[in-house]
Amino acid sequence: MFKNIKKHKFDWAQFKWVRIGYKALIKQAIIPAIIIGAISGLAAVLLKNGVYNLTAWVHSLTQTGHLSLLYFFLPIIGIVLTVIFTNKIIKEKLDHGVTRVLKAVSKNKGDIRPHNIYSNIVACVITASFGGSIGMEGPIVTTGAAIGSNTAKFFDYPHKYKLLFICAGMSSAIAAIFKAPIAGLIFSIEVLAIDLSAGFLIPVLLSCVTGTIVATFFLGQKAEFYFAVFTNYNYSNTLFFILLGIFVGLLSVYFLRTYSFIEKSLVKIKKKTLRILIGGGLLGLLIYLFPPLYGEGYNNMEIILSGNIEQLFSNSIIYPYFNSEIGFLILLIILFFMKVIATALTTGAGGVGGVFAPALFTGAVGGTAFAILMNILFNTSLNVSNFTLVGMAGVMAGVIQTPLAAIFLIAELTGGYNLFIPLIITATISYATTRLVEPYSIYTKSLAESGELLTHDKEKNVFTLLDKNDLIETEFVTLNINQKLSDLIEAIKICNRNVFPVLNDDNNLVGLIYFKDIKNIIFDKQDYDKISISELMKEPEIVIDINESLDSIVEKVRMQNIWNIPVVDHGKYVGFISKSSLLSAYQEVFDTFTFE
Repeated sequence: MFKNIKKHKFDWAQFKWVRIGYKALIKQAIIPAIIIGAISGLAAVLLKNGVYNLTAWVHSLTQTGHLSLLYFFLPIIGIVLTVIFTNKIIKEKLDHGVTRVLKAVSKNKGDIRPHNIYSNIVACVITASFGGSIGMEGPIVTTGAAIGSNTAKFFDYPHKYKLLFICAGMSSAIAAIFKAPIAGLIFSIEVLAIDLSAGFLIPVLLSCVTGTIVATFFLGQKAEFYFAVFTNYNYSNTLFFILLGIFVGLLSVYFLRTYSFIEKSLVKIKKKTLRILIGGGLLGLLIYLFPPLYGEGYNNMEIILSGNIEQLFSNSIIYPYFNSEIGFLILLIILFFMKVIATALTTGAGGVGGVFAPALFTGAVGGTAFAILMNILFNTSLNVSNFTLVGMAGVMAGVIQTPLAAIFLIAELTGGYNLFIPLIITATISYATTRLVEPYSIYTKSLAESGELLTHDKEKNVFTLLDKNDLIETEFVTLNINQKLSDLIEAIKICNRNVFPVLNDDNNLVGLIYFKDIKNIIFDKQDYDKISISELMKEPEIVIDINESLDSIVEKVRMQNIWNIPVVDHGKYVGFISKSSLLSAYQEVFDTFTFE
């Protein structure tokens, strides 16, 4: 019955334009960007649902409406489980996720181990669900960066695109968790300190949009928290927003210094068990006294924005002693001081999480307390919710030092730009105030201290990314100070270099011989065994110590009219750094940061 059916010859030529289009989309990084956005969106969904469901299960263990004594032990349990996961299963520290991403970019060519795609999610879910006072944003940003880095590996893109994909992963992760694509884009650009042209901006934007769509599909339209602002900005309140900017700027300084001090103090405790008991125990005590410190705190931010401030403390044993307007104000002041302590105790003891949400929480409580205090002192009627939102942007701008991301995040979360002017005023003043005292953010301080920080100064970035060990050339024939001219002649035969390092018996560099200085005597064979190397060599005009900073090395190369400069390690010969190798390496790395 099939005899009359003609065989159809498949014509691949008709798919020529499909293949061309596919290759073009790959070349322009469009398809990988969409993939990164989709996976980052799914990761955000898994993280949020994981924290929500595990937290609900943990809360079900306490059947009463009030926090039981079990909450003394929950943080310890969570930190123990997290430490077991990181030390025994992953076998790598997962703390300070964003800082690790920045270090991977500056010192590891953007390579991020694949386990970071899932390990940060698992560790954060455990930590937050058992009461760890941390945020999900740090882990999800690390996850997004890992997705971007490994996608670049999969498609075999060069290093330049790896940085672009890391940016796309970080952007889409923030966009997905907050349903705020513009804030996600700006956040990653500010944190990574890269400049994108329009052509390279498109893949990152597509990644943000894709992440937002995926997260919205699974989680619904509701953002992490949402509060619609219907009142327009009252210009007569400008002075109060200026004062708020100064206040939250100082609060940001307190956050940065307290967090660093507590975490470093806990790290000094060498016994991990003791560290967990101290950190987790103190955290449990704080949560018992101040229930809003439990977990990430977004539900508590919604409570504050709704105006039901007393509900924050309804489960606290100290609530009856502060049941008044002044009492609530005192509790709020205590709360924003305690939040950073709780966060530092969590991460210092071994928990995994970020400071993004704690910074927003601190800003929300600080802004609320500020507005209430102003209303009491000056008999004004400031809109407390507006100051809550603007305070969040202010502390984020100060602690994370991403003022533009802070402004656009709150603008997107409130569904409009009614607060845009006060957001700009407060965020910029907070940022400037913090920078006067603390020039680096919570993500970049340790990197700046170790000289591994990337900035918007491309030249400094090149110096940070360059590895001086890669610049050292060793294809030189060495001579011993006790050898003769005949030995130099043999060296000339096998080497195409025009400089010969002279060493003593201890391998210390004692001199250099330049071919231009001896070319007139190399044909006098009768002198081959008469003239010693020590007679021909010159002392080096300048040497580079292998432990010198790259800035110092570059300055020496610039200032000296010498093409090859010897490198020593405590006097012992290592090799040479040439101007040509330095310039070519500089240009190669510089191109990595030129997205045009």
